[in-house]
Amino acid sequence: MENELPEELRHPEIIFIPKLLLTYKEAAQCTGLSIATLESLVSQGRVPVVKIGKSARFRLEDLRKFAEQNLVRKNQ
Repeated sequence: MENELPEELRHPEIIFIPKLLLTYKEAAQCTGLSIATLESLVSQGRVPVVKIGKSARFRLEDLRKFAEQNLVRKNQ
């Protein structure tokens, strides 16, 4: 077939390396929360951050733990 892709394009090797630390913007996108809400949760001590100099970063596992701890099930 003339339009068939070469073998190396049909089966590309894709390596996915997840980020260990997320910025406020990335954490907001992942959680659906606003940056202001995340800032508030951090200042209340409800969501931990990793401090690197003056920068703050979120661990995905901490965001998941926060979501799990705040899960509300009806009739339980």
